[in-house]
Amino acid sequence: MDNIIEKIEWLKKSSFDLVEVYSRVNEIHTFNLKKGQMLQNFRSLLEENAVRVFHKGKVGKAGTGAIYTVKEWDELYKKASLDLQEGKYSYNPDFVVNQAPKKCKEPENEKVMIEQLKQMWFMIKKRNMIPLICQGKINKKKRWLLTSQGHQLMDSNYYYEYNIAVGSKNTSLGDDYFSNRLLTLEELEFYIDRLCQESRMFNTTSQLKSGSYLTLIKNSVVIDILSAFFPVFLNTFFEKDKSFLKKFIGKRIGNKNLNVFITPTGLKHYSFDDEGVKTKEFYLIKDGIFNGPICTMDEAIRLGLEPMGCGWRQKDVACIEPGITNLRMKFNLRSKSSLLNEIDSGLYLVALRGLRQGKNILIGDLSGIGTVIIVKNRKLISGVKGVTVNINLIKLFNDMIYFGDDWRWKMTPYGAMLAPSIIVQDVLIKV
Repeated sequence: MDNIIEKIEWLKKSSFDLVEVYSRVNEIHTFNLKKGQMLQNFRSLLEENAVRVFHKGKVGKAGTGAIYTVKEWDELYKKASLDLQEGKYSYNPDFVVNQAPKKCKEPENEKVMIEQLKQMWFMIKKRNMIPLICQGKINKKKRWLLTSQGHQLMDSNYYYEYNIAVGSKNTSLGDDYFSNRLLTLEELEFYIDRLCQESRMFNTTSQLKSGSYLTLIKNSVVIDILSAFFPVFLNTFFEKDKSFLKKFIGKRIGNKNLNVFITPTGLKHYSFDDEGVKTKEFYLIKDGIFNGPICTMDEAIRLGLEPMGCGWRQKDVACIEPGITNLRMKFNLRSKSSLLNEIDSGLYLVALRGLRQGKNILIGDLSGIGTVIIVKNRKLISGVKGVTVNINLIKLFNDMIYFGDDWRWKMTPYGAMLAPSIIVQDVLIKV
C-alpha cells in the first residue's frame, strides 16, 4: 500500500499531459491526465469498498456517475426499497437509477426500479472493487469514479477534476469504446506502475534530431491521416481539380502489395446507399494501382462507370455526396507485438495533431504536431512532444513495410475506417 502511495505522490510532481499505454492488460489504451491533479487522500479511499450509482446532474444529461461507499449504498438501498414497498414512491434525489422519475406512480416503474437496485447490488457484491479515477464532490463528500467519457459534467454538487479512460476491448466497435468500471487493487497497482514508467519516459531529456526515421505509426494516427486525406479520393474534388490523384488514375501510387478497398460489411453496415444503389465491395487501390475516384450514381453514369453504392446524404444536407461504408486495407501482416522488434533504431509515432490545418490536397502533403517515442534496440527509450511530422500520401503508400494485427475502427465524416499500426520507411521529423 505504501508503495502505491509513494508512486502516486511522485506522479503528482510529473508534468506530462498525454501518456500512451503500450503493454496491454485488459486492453488499456489512453490516459488523459492534467498536471497537479493526481489522486489525493488515496489511502483512506483504499480502506473502503465502494459502489457506482447514478447521480442526476443539471447539465442536460441524467445518469452522470456518482460513487457511494458500500455502507452508504446499503442504507440508500434499504430506504428506497422500504419506501417503495410502503407506497411512498420517493427516494433520495441524489440517488437516481437509469433516469427513473422521482415519483414512480405506476407499478411497473416500481418493479423496474427495485430490480435495477438488486442487479446493481449483486454486481458489486460479486468481488471487492475499488473505485478510480475521477475525483468529484457529491454533497461536499469526495468520491472517485472511473469514467470513459471525459465529459466535463458539473453542477453545484458534482464535478470531475480529471478522467482516465480504461476498459475492455469491444470486438465489434474497436477500442474507442469503453465501459465505466471499478478497479481491483491488483489492477490499480498495474495502472500506477504503467503511469510511472510512461511518465519517466516523457520526462527524460532527449537528443532527437531532425531527419528521416524508420517509424512505427500507431493505428489511431493512421486513421487520422487517412481521414485527413480522404477528400482526394472523391469525384467531387476531381471535378473541381482539387485532388492531386486526378492525374494518377490507372497508375501506381503505392507498394505493389498494398490494397485499399471499400466494403459494405463492418462498423457501418448498409445494403443500399441513399440513392437506392446496392452497396458492394470495390478496390480504390489494387496491388498499388489507383483505380479511380469514389462517385455517386449520377457521377458514375456521367463517367460511364457502374454505380458503386457510394451516394450518401450527409447530416442536415439535402444533396447526395460521395462517401463510403467501410474502408479497409490489406498489406504484409505481422503481429502488433513483433512490430517493435523490426526497429533497431527509429521512432514510434503515437499522436498527431493539426491535420486539418496542415494538409494540402492539391499536392498530397500533410504536416502536424506529433508525439513520438525514440526506439533503440527494439525498446522504447524516451518520449518527445511537439515535433513536426511531414507526410506525403503517395510516399507513405510506397514506403510501407509491415501492417500490425491491431486493427482499429473509427467513424469519420466520410464513413467507417479500419486501420492497423504500420511501419513506414523514412518519415520526416523536424524538431
